[in-house]
Amino acid sequence: MKKRQSAEEILAELPDAVAVIGAAVRFPGAPDLFGYRDLLASGASAVRPIDREKLAASHHAGIANMPNYVAMSATLDRVDLFDAGFFGFTPREAMLIDPQQRHILECTWHAFENAGIVPGDDENQRTAVFTSVAFSSYLSHFLLPRIHVGMVDVIEAGLSNNVDYAPSRVSYKLDLKGPSVAVQTACSSSLVATHMACRSLAERECDLAVVAASSITVPNGLGYLASDKGMLAKDGVCRPFSADATGTIFSNGAGAVLLKRLDQAVAAGDRITAVIRGTAINNDGANRVGFTAPSINGQSAVIAEAMGMADVAPNHLSFVEAHGTGTPLGDPIEIAALHDAYGDVGRRIPLGTVKGQVGHLDTAAGLAGLLKIAAAFEAESIPATLNLSSPNPELEIETRPFRLVQAPEPWKRGADARIAGLSSFGMGGANAHAVLQEPPEPTDVAPSRKQELFIVSGREDIDAAENVDRLGAFFEKTAVIDTADAAFTLRQGRRSFPARRFLVAGSIAEAREALQHRRLQHGDGKASGKLAFVLPGQGSQYAGLAFALTRTEPAFAAHFKRLRDSLISHGGPDVCRHDLDAEAARNTVFAQTTLFACGVALGRTLGDLGVVPDLYIGHSVGEVAVACLAGVLDENDACRLLVARARAMNEAKRGAMVQLLCNATVAQELVDEARRPDGILDIAALNAPAAIAVGGDLASVDRLVTAAESRKLDTIRLRTSHAFHTPMMREAAETVSRAAGMLAFKPAAVSIISTLTGRLASGLLLSD
Repeated sequence: MKKRQSAEEILAELPDAVAVIGAAVRFPGAPDLFGYRDLLASGASAVRPIDREKLAASHHAGIANMPNYVAMSATLDRVDLFDAGFFGFTPREAMLIDPQQRHILECTWHAFENAGIVPGDDENQRTAVFTSVAFSSYLSHFLLPRIHVGMVDVIEAGLSNNVDYAPSRVSYKLDLKGPSVAVQTACSSSLVATHMACRSLAERECDLAVVAASSITVPNGLGYLASDKGMLAKDGVCRPFSADATGTIFSNGAGAVLLKRLDQAVAAGDRITAVIRGTAINNDGANRVGFTAPSINGQSAVIAEAMGMADVAPNHLSFVEAHGTGTPLGDPIEIAALHDAYGDVGRRIPLGTVKGQVGHLDTAAGLAGLLKIAAAFEAESIPATLNLSSPNPELEIETRPFRLVQAPEPWKRGADARIAGLSSFGMGGANAHAVLQEPPEPTDVAPSRKQELFIVSGREDIDAAENVDRLGAFFEKTAVIDTADAAFTLRQGRRSFPARRFLVAGSIAEAREALQHRRLQHGDGKASGKLAFVLPGQGSQYAGLAFALTRTEPAFAAHFKRLRDSLISHGGPDVCRHDLDAEAARNTVFAQTTLFACGVALGRTLGDLGVVPDLYIGHSVGEVAVACLAGVLDENDACRLLVARARAMNEAKRGAMVQLLCNATVAQELVDEARRPDGILDIAALNAPAAIAVGGDLASVDRLVTAAESRKLDTIRLRTSHAFHTPMMREAAETVSRAAGMLAFKPAAVSIISTLTGRLASGLLLSD
């Protein structure tokens, strides 16, 4: 067995390994991914008997009287419904499009949502689309009669139903700019498409890859006609590998997966559900009894090649998801081919197939197998193969290194890596095999806050309300989910629509209750006025400033650390020190560098969240931070200037500052009264009509406070060690001017209000 591996260890072996980071399905008995996992765990069959009374009352009644009619089907509910407006289709356009392609569009969107990625949001990201769509019975049964009478244009019908246009339609509607390729190899189509997507990722043709497939028959749910020489089950039951198997049953379904290179997925912190180690495709050629017959040699060769690409030996595998159609001819050939590829491995590997539960999904069959393996990884359990009473003796299973999974089996994470093989074989000889490995355990845990913001949106109020219900149902179904992860995904991994709902909650349980009782706020996502960022100056600092944010906000912590490193490189202090007391925090150099780093990091973090101001205003050191955020100075130059400024001001003669709670006229009278010929005392800033900052030497400030108190006026001592914004800063200002003269200034990208003039500034205005 291969030992359990981290992502780094997998990448060391296989630099081109691919991660499955998102998925969506609509399978029989499984309207979504959660439903599919529940179906697999339950061991139930999604194949259902047809209501003959309803059939007899329809215009398809004639089929029920045929002697070879089988009244069983595995269909989708609401197959005719489509959110045309969401994708920008007119009603007529939606009517023309094959339901298979409609479901591919919706599944692809849901796969992106499952991955927490907004499609088309990143202009530099190339997303490939590989689709597989079955023959359009919608065209033949519904549109052709209307073409004949002139109700539908033949060109329109062709564009809307030809499988060649399916991938380009997805790329067009979701604004995806990578390769768009239609893959058609019959029953193996979606696994062949997965192989091509993995190759496209490895060749750096794309950054993300969508594999989407659908097979939907119209009219839906009619049953079928079986024949003695055909491959369809005579009784409507698919019994893979069973002695009483009579054939398969084709079913309706659609699905999509989102793939990414493993190294990129790990770097982005994506949720990985499976790792694709290697894939291979081939064709049987002419070495078989007929065009539709399978070949041991072809299947064996593709399995061996895939394992070679995956760098695994047969004894590394702990499960095989077989093609397993339940046909008397195909099943024995498949087992023989597996044995030929594996040889004798000294143990019996569990083997199963999902087709007994959901039927044969034709072009989407490979995706059904892939997502079954991913679900088994998560559930730590291998689902049973349904309808398997006793093994077909022609399998010779007892003499081969396999055992059929007839009941659910534990598949726990352990010291050995869980690795599975996946086969998909197309009628006509197109074979595909993939080797999947369990996902590496996440290395990073999202830091938690006391409260999280949860956002839900929709195009209209009814859409937002439905999404609120879906989110509540999701929280009900999911036993373990991280509060911060869920809130982050809703904020960053969803496209924002006009009708918005939001709530603030400290836990999933609290959020769930708020959703259930509709205790949410409404909004339209639009700001009701202009937004300003206001950054303070010295005196607002305190011991432990930014400490909590660096622990709970990864984005802020990253920005803060980058600024700290730059400040240190220019001779500044370590602003990440949080062991300082209040007195030490008043140190001018530490206070100014910390306030600067905190202000810029906050601005960058808000920008990352899409909060962009219309203007900036900063007081004192805050104005240097504003210059950095507005693009007047780059970060490195701003850090260099800030350190020079803080040092120069710290080296000035000590002083003090006080805020007088009175108007400017009274403040000036008090200054004149307290000032002495040998002292310095001046108004430093008019902060507000009744808040005047005054600074000077220590003795002069003391006299000022005494004079103010004699008039029964309130004063506030400011936490500063110097008299900033006074003549005591004259030498420091000259030093700062010289330092600023060595830097390159650019026009502000966002409007700045200068606190020196109170007017819009075109560049950096030093108010000290």
